[in-house]
Amino acid sequence: MRRWRGMIDVPLTEEGRRQAKSISIDLDAVYHDRLQRCVDTAKSIKSNVQFESDGPLPWDMGELFEGREITEDSLHLARYYIQNPHGHPPRGETFHTWTERWMGWLQNLKLGFAAVGIVTHNRNIQYLYSLYKGKFHYNMYDVNGPNFCTVHFYDNGNIAPWGGVGTPNGIYLIRHGETEFGT
Repeated sequence: MRRWRGMIDVPLTEEGRRQAKSISIDLDAVYHDRLQRCVDTAKSIKSNVQFESDGPLPWDMGELFEGREITEDSLHLARYYIQNPHGHPPRGETFHTWTERWMGWLQNLKLGFAAVGIVTHNRNIQYLYSLYKGKFHYNMYDVNGPNFCTVHFYDNGNIAPWGGVGTPNGIYLIRHGETEFGT
């Protein structure tokens, strides 16, 4: 059953640990947040890297979402908060607050290294794709989002799946591995 994760600290499954170990990219540093799914994914990356724990947390969607099954009704409610970005889900943060926090963190990232990885969350990656496409919305595909442990290259507002040919300087967004809450 697929459930909203958000700030709930859901661990990786065995498959998620296997996915994380399959990432092989030549990075100089990897950032991750404090949630175990990102910590474990970051530490499994096959690369000689420095790990930093100060990373971007997901959207705190509050008690209306977190831990609950993903359904068309809950997707409709998520769309409401996205379309009304200052709406405040109970015990959560507004969509606007989250986007400001995520983009502020990304813009203040010090790229003192050639290639920096950020192990992060589906919604964080989706938001950057949406800026490039000009619209953020939810449908069933969006909830599935990028496959677990996929790597996306982000450069000057552009984002695309990383093709695996060389590792140019820049930012690599890596979605954490599969969790017990599914996709």
